[in-house]
Amino acid sequence: MRLRTKTTLALLFFVIFVFFVLFFVFQNNVKNLLEEQIGKEISTTIQSRGHHIESLLLQYKDITGMLAITNQFQDAVNENIEYKKRIKNVNKRIEKIIKSTLDIEKVRVINKEGQVIASNHEDTGLDLSSDELFLRARNDIYVQDLHISRFTGHPVLSFSAPIILKGRFSGVLVFDVVSDEIIKIVQDRIGLGETGEIYLVNQNNLMITPSGFLPDALFKQRVDIQLEEKPQVYKSYRGKKVLGTYYFIKDMKWFLLGEIDINEAYSSIASFRKILFVSLSGLLIITVILSFVITGVAAKPIEKLEKGVRDVMMGKMDIKVGIRTKDEIGHLSRMFDEMVVVLKDSRKHLEDHSQNLKKQVQERTIELDKKIKESEEQRKATLNVARDLETLNIDLEMEVKTRRKTEKELKKHREHLEELVSKRTAELEEKTKGIEESQHALTFLMEDVNEAREKLEQMNIELAEANKELEAFSYSVSHDLRAPLRAIKGFSKKLIKNHTGRINKEGERLLNVVLSNSMKMEKLIEDLLQFSRVGRSSIRLSDINMNALVTEVSGELKILYTGRNIKLNNKKIPSAYGDRSMVKQVFYNILSNAYKFTAKKKTANIEVGCLDKEEGTVYYVKDNGIGFDMKYAVKLFNVFQRLHSEKDFPGTGVGLAIVQRIIQRHGGQVWAEAAVDKGAIFFFTLRKRGKEKL
Repeated sequence: MRLRTKTTLALLFFVIFVFFVLFFVFQNNVKNLLEEQIGKEISTTIQSRGHHIESLLLQYKDITGMLAITNQFQDAVNENIEYKKRIKNVNKRIEKIIKSTLDIEKVRVINKEGQVIASNHEDTGLDLSSDELFLRARNDIYVQDLHISRFTGHPVLSFSAPIILKGRFSGVLVFDVVSDEIIKIVQDRIGLGETGEIYLVNQNNLMITPSGFLPDALFKQRVDIQLEEKPQVYKSYRGKKVLGTYYFIKDMKWFLLGEIDINEAYSSIASFRKILFVSLSGLLIITVILSFVITGVAAKPIEKLEKGVRDVMMGKMDIKVGIRTKDEIGHLSRMFDEMVVVLKDSRKHLEDHSQNLKKQVQERTIELDKKIKESEEQRKATLNVARDLETLNIDLEMEVKTRRKTEKELKKHREHLEELVSKRTAELEEKTKGIEESQHALTFLMEDVNEAREKLEQMNIELAEANKELEAFSYSVSHDLRAPLRAIKGFSKKLIKNHTGRINKEGERLLNVVLSNSMKMEKLIEDLLQFSRVGRSSIRLSDINMNALVTEVSGELKILYTGRNIKLNNKKIPSAYGDRSMVKQVFYNILSNAYKFTAKKKTANIEVGCLDKEEGTVYYVKDNGIGFDMKYAVKLFNVFQRLHSEKDFPGTGVGLAIVQRIIQRHGGQVWAEAAVDKGAIFFFTLRKRGKEKL
């Protein structure tokens, strides 16, 4: 390849390399700027929508709380007023609210026993005593997550507020609000382009507002929330790359996500890329032309020098390159001309030297002829030496005979050694055979061990499948039993309430027995369902403020045990790492047992604290109740196992089994220490942070 071509290609390669480096650097900078700008716009938009949704929820909560203190709803649960009169008045008030407020599609009034006494739908008489709308509204206004109404089929939010009469809890007011206004806020696409979308995801990672792209996504589409607070690029639930971020609505534990397809977000880069490409392409063409001209000027003297070298190689010694420039090439040309002159002189000198060598060869040939004659004479002398050698050979034969005799003796000695080696080899073969038999036995033993291990693994798999089937069966049976049991309880209540004069005392006693046992059965089924859910539900790990958790649980239990002298000593305990709702259930079950089994004490002393051990923190709940005999402690955490009579201390025997399952799922341990009439202490541990695999 010619120098001119090489130089042009090298320069061209350098310019192309610089071209692409600049192209990608500028493009990435523009891309980052666009991503930051669009990300800020999305963040601003969803923050504005999030604040709007929060203010709307607060407005509905205020309306619910204000209506709960009005006379009509307080009179509805006032047992001092005639039943028909107060129900008639409250139904009129409900009808007026439904007509005047388009967002509210259902209003219910629940008495303090948890029974619906007034509603604009056909659910009057329904028992909601175990429903969260009733339980969570005993102390404050409660908002139930977005769900599909079973009466209208619309997505609704349920707001429930306590009805307080003369300072005492007397019932609950429930509103079902259509989510159209929230959906309207979320689906406003202003400022989001053609592919932009905003949607809500609840704490179970389900989409609770309609999707702009998938028709059946509402309450079905699962969305994995793995975002940071700042905008970033990720794959959306549609499998497309998007630029987005989220706003967390704390009260409802909702995620408001805003995102736009990455192709649309970066659409303005295309025009910039085109301008940049055209500019750099023009620069590339100019550079190529300049490099071709420059290399052409530099290559002419070199080509002239090359022609001179070729002529010299062909034997032409009378040429001169004649480049007169003052640069390195001119200096090289002058040196080349001087070298040609030196070569010409050397050539003449070599020809003269060749003639002298020819003359010397002739003289050397005459000398060699003389030496040949001298060598003939030397041959004759050599024959005489050969005769002397023959005499020497006879002496050598005698020496050979002596050596052969020695070799025979050595052969006998070698055979004796071979015999000894054969014996030793036989002994080694016997020992080797024994070792091989031991190896075969060991091999069979290893095969038996491997077979046993495979059988054990198969049995473990079958046992795990059987446990799953048993758990699913118990869940299904428990769930299916609830409907007929509710019917039995509801009809028993109606018979006792509406047919009091028609049934004799024995009939009333039997109905009360049926009602009491159906309520016990319902509680037992509810506990079984909860026990099953603990084994199947996923664990959401987070840092837990254990002091706040104990305060929250004790506050809920205080309402159930009013009128008792209970002293709770809540010592300061460190935070833990686990599923907050599950750990709350652990404290609830253990503390409720402490409250229950100290019922016969004039003053119940209950203490919550912790112990620092080498293996980690041990949390405990201590009481001064009736305790139990430690020889029955092995039955304590089994389902349906009770150490005290149900007549003295009611319960289902499932609470501590739920505690044990939750602690085991957190990689911890639970145990108890007690003595009869001297109280009990329940201990438990949780897995340390950093060992999150549960």
